[in-house]
Amino acid sequence: MIRELVDYARTHNLITQPGYTQKAVHWAIDIAPDGRYLGVTALGDPSGRNHRGVTFSEAPHLEQPELIAGGQPRCHFLIETVAVVTNWPDEKGKNAAKHRAFLQLLAKAKPEVPELAEWERCLQDPWILEKIRADLKHQRAKGTDRITVRMAGKFLVERRDWHPWWDAYRRSLQSPGEESIGTCLVTGEQGPIAQTHPKIMGLAAVGGNSAGSALVSFDKDAFSSYGLVQGNNAAIGRHVAVAYQNALNALIQRGLTLSGIRVVYWYREPVSADQDLLAFLGQPRNEDRERQALFEAERGLRQVLTGGEPVAMTNRFYMLLLSGVAGRVMVRSWYEGSYENLQQNIVQWFSDLETVRPDGGLPRLPPFSALLRQLTVRKDEEVPAPDVRGLWEAAVFNRPIPLAIAHRGLNRIRHDIVLGNVPHPDVIAVMKSYLNRNRGGNRIMNRALDPNRPEVSYHLGRLLAIMDQLYAADDRDARGLLASRYFRAASTTPLVVFGRLLSLAEYYLARLESNQLKQWFRNHLMEVTNRITAIPRSLSFEDQAIFALGYYHQLAQLRGGKN
Repeated sequence: MIRELVDYARTHNLITQPGYTQKAVHWAIDIAPDGRYLGVTALGDPSGRNHRGVTFSEAPHLEQPELIAGGQPRCHFLIETVAVVTNWPDEKGKNAAKHRAFLQLLAKAKPEVPELAEWERCLQDPWILEKIRADLKHQRAKGTDRITVRMAGKFLVERRDWHPWWDAYRRSLQSPGEESIGTCLVTGEQGPIAQTHPKIMGLAAVGGNSAGSALVSFDKDAFSSYGLVQGNNAAIGRHVAVAYQNALNALIQRGLTLSGIRVVYWYREPVSADQDLLAFLGQPRNEDRERQALFEAERGLRQVLTGGEPVAMTNRFYMLLLSGVAGRVMVRSWYEGSYENLQQNIVQWFSDLETVRPDGGLPRLPPFSALLRQLTVRKDEEVPAPDVRGLWEAAVFNRPIPLAIAHRGLNRIRHDIVLGNVPHPDVIAVMKSYLNRNRGGNRIMNRALDPNRPEVSYHLGRLLAIMDQLYAADDRDARGLLASRYFRAASTTPLVVFGRLLSLAEYYLARLESNQLKQWFRNHLMEVTNRITAIPRSLSFEDQAIFALGYYHQLAQLRGGKN
């Protein structure tokens, strides 16, 4: 896994040198060539939902052990938080201490970069510093946002004349004998070994630490049981550690968040947006384009079968499922596979999910994120990460739907019906896929009404849908009321419930004023009841799922007029 991440960093020209990393910066302090303070400028789009700022690819960086070593306050160079650079008041005085450390770095570096003297002068002038703070607060900057300087329209961080000074400064922070030389287990090369590894950023939304999470760490006594200290337990070169850090940081930034899991993926060869199958699987999209994208995927498969293999089919994909726990990166899963198999599986996934809409309309192709939203009852509820992983593996590798997901789907269907609502088609799609994939291909469930199905449970579900429509035939406000009362019991112990409902059918029919409507309902009731040889006392979980599909399919057929 680490080897593939290092290869990604190299092929994408990401930094592999210690002391540098990518950093997103939100604000710039503009200074004129003569040293005048010009104002504060927001970088990127501050009006967006997430103000991501502008990313600098070679920003100076100290790892956490470097920041806390020596017993003196230390900070980053050129790019720091708003609170540190502008000395925002805080109760413990930490910002003031780091602000002084920041000014000391500018003073040490200005012989190599004379322009830094003007920035130092601005930050030391109480009036200018207060003006900078006021301008930032007026623009609603956060103390944790990053800020840098721009002089005469150019960012000093983008220059390279400060690099030699920065490299020498970092070397001066090392204690004598601290560097260890060994063989890197990833590359096999001899060189300096990383004693501690850089933190991975961007996992705060899935349980990670906002200050970064460690993928590789050695902070327990067990890691010294062979007399080895820290990184010597699993020797990885310093440049390799930086490479995998920058690769992961870049990939996490454009990954997918799925209910407590960050999906990080890439392809061995670059692909266009239309060929990014994993993005197509996971993200919301325009429905007018989704069918075209699936058509293109199916066409690609046909080209392979007929011998005209497109270049993309020789590609490979790599994927990580990540979460954060107690300051560490949890690698839930690591996968790699062929692009061709991925394409086949995703086409099959959406084919399995095809389900008629509640109004009888054409089915949609739900993105994975939408499925997860519909598999919960409460708005603040999330599908547990292990279940998300199981469902994701079902989509990517054509595996069965986990039983826990099916239980969630059936609970959501019952919840919607009890509230008088029609079940969401995305949940019905998951249940349909569960039945088809877990039954070994026996009598594949269709996307719409199938009156010839052999399962009694399917026709019992249909019968409840017809009875519900009959109950509400002369009062549209009563639509869904009968189902909300009886669905849960009818789908688990049908013998008790349907004995009573069928005895009430004639009463409901008698309420109808239209003889034509009466005959229409009689025909539908007769067609369904003729397929029910005997009403079972109870239904298994699988039959309960089939019952739900029968109910939904019949409802869609009645509302749409045609299946």
